[in-house]
Amino acid sequence: MTRIRLLPLIAFVLVAFATTDDASANGRPLGGTGADSHGADFILFPTTLGLLVSSDDGAAFNWICEGNVGYGGTYDPDYAISDAGDVWATTFEGLRVTRDGGCTWTTMGGAILENHFFSDVEVGSDGKVWVASATGGAPNDVFVSTDDGVTFVSAGLLEEKIWWRSLVIAPSDPLTLYVTGFRLAEPDGNGGMIPAEAHVRRTTDGGANWEPLPVTDFAFGSAPNVFIVAVSPLDPTIVFARVLGARDPTGDDIYRSADSGATWAAPLQFQDPISAFKILADGTTVIVGSRGNCIGDPPTAEKGCVQRSTDGGVTWALATEQPKMGCLHQRSNGELIACGANWDPDNFALGRSIDGGQTWDKVVRFSEISGPLSCAAESPQFECAAKDWPALCVQLGICDGGDAGATDPDAGIGGGDEGGGGGGCFGCSSSSGGIALLALLPLGWLSRRRRRRGCA
Repeated sequence: MTRIRLLPLIAFVLVAFATTDDASANGRPLGGTGADSHGADFILFPTTLGLLVSSDDGAAFNWICEGNVGYGGTYDPDYAISDAGDVWATTFEGLRVTRDGGCTWTTMGGAILENHFFSDVEVGSDGKVWVASATGGAPNDVFVSTDDGVTFVSAGLLEEKIWWRSLVIAPSDPLTLYVTGFRLAEPDGNGGMIPAEAHVRRTTDGGANWEPLPVTDFAFGSAPNVFIVAVSPLDPTIVFARVLGARDPTGDDIYRSADSGATWAAPLQFQDPISAFKILADGTTVIVGSRGNCIGDPPTAEKGCVQRSTDGGVTWALATEQPKMGCLHQRSNGELIACGANWDPDNFALGRSIDGGQTWDKVVRFSEISGPLSCAAESPQFECAAKDWPALCVQLGICDGGDAGATDPDAGIGGGDEGGGGGGCFGCSSSSGGIALLALLPLGWLSRRRRRRGCA
């Protein structure tokens, strides 16, 4: 999964509800923050209201509450999925994993990972789990596990003053990794300041040795912030980096290297933060997107900015459609999924493209969520969903909290709405998640089923 990491990542996807044009999730606009998948059916869709998962190719999405994963507020975890389907997440409780689809999450790594904040987690094609730390006021390191996360060891990047902020494994060579870091400015002892520095490191032997790479080709803005965003799936020497805030006020630049990071060229500039990047499996198609307009667009343009390259990132052209792209991922079947604006102009929270990112169709909108993930009564997911879902369901326009008829046997739980594809809450969901939690809801809350397309 190619992720665009902001600290924190601020999702900006406009969404409308039954009674208002805007709504917030943890004090910010509701939207998607990432996407990933496993196999033919499983889709992972992190959002600002929690984690959404689908086990049926996007036909239905279920909600996993933030507290179950192990975080809250405006923080967005970094996620990675292993070949076995395990989902890893960087959380307030450390590095966590779920091996049962999201019902239970376990903190991994033992004492060596305690008291660290983790910025990035990756799983290589060889099964190794890598995690980078960016803990304030403490030494930081990159750690690796060769036993499915049971134990971790240092990968040899222990630094007193550097925060490691991005880590990318070459898809075609799991021994080749690129890491970027940031060192804060500090007094030089003579009344002056040592300026902040960006750091880029590369290993080609699985972390036995690390080579510092030059950063002089990057044109930084007010701070030297650089992230590796992708390595070519066919050639580990072709690498892309993102410089945050390269130009006033918030514009980002994409840099390309064809020599393993020894030199960099900046072929692409955006006037807003870049929030989506993907090199497709063919190794030649590259897509970059932002939620804001392209350079040169009129300020009133209601669109995002999506640029495509068909020569490996050397030259670029605008995509046919320009959704407000907040994330981007290519699934194993070749199709693309992306975060978009839930209402105008995109009308999808998560969309899909079958023509290489030129045009997009809706997968799901937030009003179509099928309900909480169904888990055992003793699980943290069951408990926090019983507490938090009723209000969220109403806020999303899925349920209205009324008092008539949801338990009508002709409608029933799991009956669905017109067209059969709607999402819902406990009274109008096609998900079994509602059945497990009925007993914990206020008696009047389920008493009315909202009858409209998509239960929205």
